[in-house]
Amino acid sequence: MSRSCRTVHGARVSLALLLVASLPVAAAEPAGLVLARDGKAALPVVVSAKASPEIRQVADELAAILMQMTGAAFEVAAGDGASGIVLGTIEQFPCPDLAKDLEIRDGIDGREAYAIRTEPRRLLLLGATDLGVSHAAFRFLETQGCRWLFPAPEWTVIPSVPALRVGVNEASRPAYLSRRIWYGWGFFDKPSSTD
Repeated sequence: MSRSCRTVHGARVSLALLLVASLPVAAAEPAGLVLARDGKAALPVVVSAKASPEIRQVADELAAILMQMTGAAFEVAAGDGASGIVLGTIEQFPCPDLAKDLEIRDGIDGREAYAIRTEPRRLLLLGATDLGVSHAAFRFLETQGCRWLFPAPEWTVIPSVPALRVGVNEASRPAYLSRRIWYGWGFFDKPSSTD
């Protein structure tokens, strides 16, 4: 092949590569489970028919905060946990893969343990006990950017996420007897006397 033919051939190859590179490429769908899109909830919050009043209260709070984040109304319903945002204890929604993470040892170790798992059709928010369930729900919200810095609306951060897609997988158990602290709240929720 002559030098001029190689130059023309090289120019054609370069032009073809440039044209291919400029073609629009469909954006890959981000990984994760869709919880809300376009102002509509994709999944309900699911509790056991045997859920305690405490777990039902956490479910209502979770649904309300998810609505603040996404603008979508999340239904809270009793179900078997096969799909949805599944909130409850490991006893209510048995999951062999999480049994070790959520076992209670020596009667106290693990009472506050929780696990969060994202699966194709459900988000598991499970605890060893009701308190662990609460930890799972609020830790999940924390992974999505929610913060409660002090007990007043001015110190609450709820991000706006109209299209909420999640992929959280974690488990935790405190290495101490209790996660709770006793507090007096200070004066963060009251105007100062000098105002």
